[in-house]
Amino acid sequence: DSTITITKDAATWFKGTIIQVPRLGAAGAESITYRAAGPWHDLERHVFKQTWKMWDAEEEELTHQYKSRVILGQTADNTAQTTGATLTEILTYAIAQGVNLVIGTIGPAVNMPFTEALDITCAEAIRTVLRWTPDAVCWFDYSTDTPTFHCKQRSDLTAVAIDVDAGAPTHRRRGTVQHLPG
Repeated sequence: DSTITITKDAATWFKGTIIQVPRLGAAGAESITYRAAGPWHDLERHVFKQTWKMWDAEEEELTHQYKSRVILGQTADNTAQTTGATLTEILTYAIAQGVNLVIGTIGPAVNMPFTEALDITCAEAIRTVLRWTPDAVCWFDYSTDTPTFHCKQRSDLTAVAIDVDAGAPTHRRRGTVQHLPG
C-alpha cells in the first residue's frame, strides 16, 4: 500500500500504489518484484451506482438511494445525457468512493442510447459509454498532484511528429526498457 512515483528526466510518468511484492527464491538467485497499480485499477474495483427514487414507508416519501442497477446515458431525473456527461457522472461517483483521481478535459459529447446494466464496475461503465465514441482516447496525466483523467476525440487532439531515427531503438519487456544495438 505504499505510494510510488516513477519519473524520467524530471517528468512524472506514473503515480500509483504498490499492490503486490512477490518474492522468488532459489538456490542460485532471489528476486523481489514490485507491482504497482494506478487509478484504473481502482476504477476496476468499484461497482458503479446511480441514485434511484425509492419509497420510504417509514418516512412516507420518496428518497434517493444508491443502487447498482444503472442506466447509462440517463440522468437521475430521467433525461438523456451525452457520453461526456455520463463519463463525468461515473468519475464523480468513483472519486466520492475514494478513487484517487481528478477529472480533466472530457471532450466527447455524443448522444447515446440508454444502456441498462447491473453490478458493473466504474471501468466497465466507462468502456460501455466509450463504445458510442470509438475515436475517443482516454489517458491519465500524472504530472499533476493527483492523476488527472482526460478523454478527447481524435479530431480534438494535437498532432505530434516523432523522429523514429532519433536515438537508439528500444524494446519494452515487463516495464523495463532495453536498448538494442544499432
